[in-house]
Parts: sequence; structure tokens; C-alpha cells
Amino acid sequence: MSEWTDQVSMWGSVAAGLGGLLLAIFGIPQLVSLGRQQRARSLMRVIEELRDDQYQACAKVVQATFPIPTAESTAEQVEMFLEHAQSLPPSAFEAAVHLVNRLNNIGQLIDTRVVDERDLHGQTHPTVIVLSARLDPFILVSSAHRGYRWGMRIRRLGIGARNYWRMSSLHASEPFKRGGVELVPATPHPWRQMGSVAFRSRILGRYMPTAKQRKTADDNDLAVASAVLKNCKLNVDFLGN
Repeated sequence: MSEWTDQVSMWGSVAAGLGGLLLAIFGIPQLVSLGRQQRARSLMRVIEELRDDQYQACAKVVQATFPIPTAESTAEQVEMFLEHAQSLPPSAFEAAVHLVNRLNNIGQLIDTRVVDERDLHGQTHPTVIVLSARLDPFILVSSAHRGYRWGMRIRRLGIGARNYWRMSSLHASEPFKRGGVELVPATPHPWRQMGSVAFRSRILGRYMPTAKQRKTADDNDLAVASAVLKNCKLNVDFLGN
């Protein structure tokens, strides 16, 4: 009886092993197919967002009216923006608010894995780099004025787009510039120069830092913006109530 039980157990193990092997062989193509379908849905969602008429119209307004910061420090960038803001029409700020909200929604889709980050950057990372730079002082002073974090995800989107440029075999060796301002330095050896960021970007496909990773830096910049805004003698009615 013991010998018979051992044989049954052995053949049961063999059958289970064969079943697992067959599942692996025939299941892998299904997993690949599901992965492709998910990426296709992700790409279509990104294209839908970027082709939206209101998004494009607001992006054009911001590109035309909000300057790319040229100062090194956050304080100087905020001060220069507040001075420039005095000459902007209300429509420019309305467009900026709408654009921040739309980009924030895209960032949330990435954070929740509804959209693959690579699909966004593959479509429009140069534009995201520039828009995030133009919007950054406005986001900081608006957050400081509101008393809560608003649009800070756009800062992470911008970092992700810059990391995408630096990890690209086509672009990495060249700096990214707009209007004579270098927004991304040349990174000829990204694996050596970017360390764990390179691994997270290339292997995991995650170019944006997490909110937790950015919290200290963002809080420091918000504190600087709050101090500048507190001492500002200029009209800041454009920030609302």
C-alpha cells in the first residue's frame, strides 16, 4: 500500500509540474498580449489628453506669456515672476490655472498607473520640460498664497521629462535649451551620472520621483516662496482670494 501511495504521489507531482509548465508556455503569450493592450489604452489616453483643444490653447498662452526662469535661486525666480506678472492680462492666469489642473490630472493618472509614464514622455517630453519650467514660479506662489500644495505634481512631471531626456540614447549627449536657457544638462554617461535614477527610469520605466521623495525639496521651495510673497509690495490680486 505504501509503494502504491508513493507512486500516486510521484505521478501527481509530475502532472502538477507538467501543468505548471504548460500554463507557463501558453500563459506567457496571453500576459504579453494583455500588456500590449494596456499600453495601447495608456497611449490612447495620453493622446486624447494632449490633443484636447482647450489644453492646446492654454499651453499656447502659457508658452507666449510666461517666461522661462533664468535666475539660479528659487527666491530670485519667484521675485522675477511676480514682477513680470504685473504686465500679464487675466486671461494668461486663467490659462495657466487650467493648464496646471490638466497636467496635474495627467500626473495623477501616472501615479495611479492608469497611464504609463513612458507614453507621456514619448509623445511630448520636450513640451513638458518647458511648460513645467514656465509654470514653476506660478505654482509656488499660488501654493504659498492658498496655504496648501497646489499643482506640485507638475514639478515632478517636469523632473520625469528631464530624466527621460537624460536617459535617451538620442538626446543624452546634448543639453536641452529653450530661449538660450539650459533646462537639461548633457548627460553622456547617464548610468554613471544618474545612479539609482537611471535604474528606476530605464528598468522600471518610472522617470518621475514620488511625492515622498520630493517632499523635503518642495517644502523648502514653498517656504522660500512664502517668505518672498510675505515681503512683496507688488499687486498679487492675480492670485485670487
